[in-house]
Amino acid sequence: EAARVEAEQIEAARVEAEQIEAARVEAAKLDAARIETERLETEITAIVEAEAEAEAAAATIKSAYAGDEIAATPVAVPLIPSMANDDERWVAAAEEIRMQVLQRIDLFTDTGLRDQLSERLQPIADRASADLVAAINRHVGDLLRTYVAEAIEREIERWRRDH
Repeated sequence: EAARVEAEQIEAARVEAEQIEAARVEAAKLDAARIETERLETEITAIVEAEAEAEAAAATIKSAYAGDEIAATPVAVPLIPSMANDDERWVAAAEEIRMQVLQRIDLFTDTGLRDQLSERLQPIADRASADLVAAINRHVGDLLRTYVAEAIEREIERWRRDH
């Protein structure tokens, strides 16, 4: 009888040890899943932020260059449903978003550089115009003074002749 009780206790201990090991394995799987979920959440956040940056850049370009056909053309982000692996889909979506952000930055830089150059060159053109206007005014002033002086001299000479 004691041997049977001991065998039952040993069996119960073995079952309990297996359950504990199974619980450890499940805990490790859950921990790995939690880590993977956090990694995916980080990637999704980065993708959403990149998309928001792309949309902000597009809105800036559209508002600044409403007549520009290239800036006004929307670009869609195709998600590839045929890919079996979620990681591949996220990588493809992230790459597509990166490309769109780079394209929009390129457009923004191209058109932004034009604006910045015109903003920086405008004061130079204004100064050159002001200098040109000042030179013309000087010459016109000199001509006008010369004309008035000659007219006064003629009047003085005429007055001397008549008086």
